[in-house]
Amino acid sequence: LDHTADVQFHAWGVDFEKALEALGCCLFDYVTEIVSINETEEGARTHEIEGADMKKFIFRFLDELLYAFTGDDIACRTVSGK
Repeated sequence: LDHTADVQFHAWGVDFEKALEALGCCLFDYVTEIVSINETEEGARTHEIEGADMKKFIFRFLDELLYAFTGDDIACRTVSGK
């Protein structure tokens, strides 16, 4: 880690889509107690993410989820990467 405030998430999946889903859940589990989240249809959101390479794409993906949490008060128990 470059800085003491940095955080690393480790996520796996049978393919990139499943790994992204696990990564999104890692983020929400870090910032809140994920088992306490009650999911609703009204809480469903769609984000279009682009990145010049895989690292930039993953950064943008996490950035969008973090903004949803801090800016829109949205926390997810599940994340779907399609």
